[in-house]
Amino acid sequence: METLVERSYSKIRKLTGRAQKELRDALDGVLAKIAGKTARPDEAEIFYPLCLAILGRQPKQASQALDCIEKLISYGYLRGAGPVDAATMAKLPLKEKDEDAAKVTLMDAIVTCICSCNDHHDEEVQLQVLKAVLQAVTSRTCEVHEHSLLKSVRACYHIHLVSKNTMNQTVAKATLQQMVNVVFQRMEHMEETLHANDVAAVPPPPEAVASVEVREDSNHSLPDDAADGVDAAEKAESDHAMYPGTLKAAM
Repeated sequence: METLVERSYSKIRKLTGRAQKELRDALDGVLAKIAGKTARPDEAEIFYPLCLAILGRQPKQASQALDCIEKLISYGYLRGAGPVDAATMAKLPLKEKDEDAAKVTLMDAIVTCICSCNDHHDEEVQLQVLKAVLQAVTSRTCEVHEHSLLKSVRACYHIHLVSKNTMNQTVAKATLQQMVNVVFQRMEHMEETLHANDVAAVPPPPEAVASVEVREDSNHSLPDDAADGVDAAEKAESDHAMYPGTLKAAM
C-alpha cells in the first residue's frame, strides 16, 4: 500500500500550485509518515489529501486522486468502515437532507467525494469517476448502502446524460447496469440465506414428532409369527446343546 500511495501522492504533489498550501501540507504529512516508517497511516489520513485533490476541481489532480482511490479499494486497502474525522467532514459537500456526522462512515465520505465530480467537464475525470464508483459498489471488501448507493447510481446516470464523449456515455451505461446487477444478486443471496435460517430455526410440529416415535417403536417390535419362530429356533438350539445324542437318533 505504501508504494501505491507514495507514487500517487508524489504525482499529485508535483501538480499543486502555490495557492494549494493545505493540499501540499496534507500530502507532505502522509509522505513523511510513510518515509519515516514509524507508524502506518490509517485510512482517514490517506483519504484526506485525496479528498482535497478531488474537491480542488483541478482535472489532473482530481483524475490522479480518483485513480488512486479506485486502486486502493480494488486491492482492499481502503475499506471505509471506520468513522470520518472532523477535517474531512468539514470539506465534504453534504446537503442538509443527508445523514448527520454521527452516521456517516468513511465509505460514505469517499463516495460523496467521488460523486462530487460527476458534473466535471473533463472527460478523463468522468471516466475515473465511473471506475471508482463501480469498484466501490461491487467490491467485496467495502459496503455501499442507502444514500451512498443512490449517489453512485445518480453519478452514472448524470455522466451518461451530460458527457459529450461517446465512449464515456457507453461506459456509464455499462457501469450502471453492472452495479444494478450486483446489487440485485446480493439481495437475492441475502433473501435465500435468511429463508434458510428461518427454516432451520422452526421446530417440527408435535404431530410429526409423535409419528416418528410411533414409527420407530413399530420398527423395533416383531410380529407374533416372527416372534414364535425366533423362540422355536432358540429352543431347538438349546435342546441340541443339552441332548445331542437323542436328537441325532431321532433324526
